[in-house]
Amino acid sequence: WMTLGRIRKGGAALLFSLLLIPVLVGTWALQSQRCVPVGDEALGFMKALFTAVSAVTVTGLSLIDVGSALSQEGKWILL
Repeated sequence: WMTLGRIRKGGAALLFSLLLIPVLVGTWALQSQRCVPVGDEALGFMKALFTAVSAVTVTGLSLIDVGSALSQEGKWILL
């Protein structure tokens, strides 16, 4: 019961945090060199951010071709 009251009081902040934290972690992870095939350049901040937001919100939009621009590890992070 106490948890439900806390959620009602801080619902907007809780929802914002539940979306913001995975987006930031995903953006940081997608920018790493391990997420792209060997020899390719790492994703820039804006492409990684857009891709992370798209993954968290399940829109399916992407600025990159996920199949060729991400390594196997990058695809698992995106998933």
